[in-house]
Amino acid sequence: MNFEWSSSASTFGESGGNPALHKHRRELLEKLASNRTNPALAEMARGLLSGRTTPRQVIASGAYDELLAPHVRQFTSWYTSLSEDEKEAAAQRGQEHLDNLARRDAPRAQPARESPETRRPAARGDEEPSYDETDWTSE
Repeated sequence: MNFEWSSSASTFGESGGNPALHKHRRELLEKLASNRTNPALAEMARGLLSGRTTPRQVIASGAYDELLAPHVRQFTSWYTSLSEDEKEAAAQRGQEHLDNLARRDAPRAQPARESPETRRPAARGDEEPSYDETDWTSE
C-alpha cells in the first residue's frame, strides 16, 4: 500500500515530520477501510490508503459530500462556539495527545551492554583477581 503522500500533492503522509502522527492517521484509515457498516466510508479510506486519491481530491470531487458534510457541520458548530481560551485548551489537549502518540511509538532504547572499559568497579572484597600477569602456558 502507498502511505507516503506529500503535502505538495495535498496528501496524507506529510505529518510535519511527525512519524507518530503519520502512523496514527494510517491506523485510522485502515480501521475505516475495514468498516462493513458504511461501504462508502470504507471505499474512501481504501482510496486514500492506496494512493488512488488524495484528501484534496476527496473534497474537490464532491463524491463524499453526503458522508462528510454532517461531520464537518458538527465540528464547525462546536469549534465556533468555543472562546479563544477554550480553543487554546483544545489545541493543547490535541498536542498532548500527539506527544503521547509519539512517546508510545518511539523506539525503546535497549540497555547498553557494559564493556570492560565502562564496567563499574566491584564492591570492596568482591574484586575479581587480575589475570594480567598469569602465565597461561605453564602448568
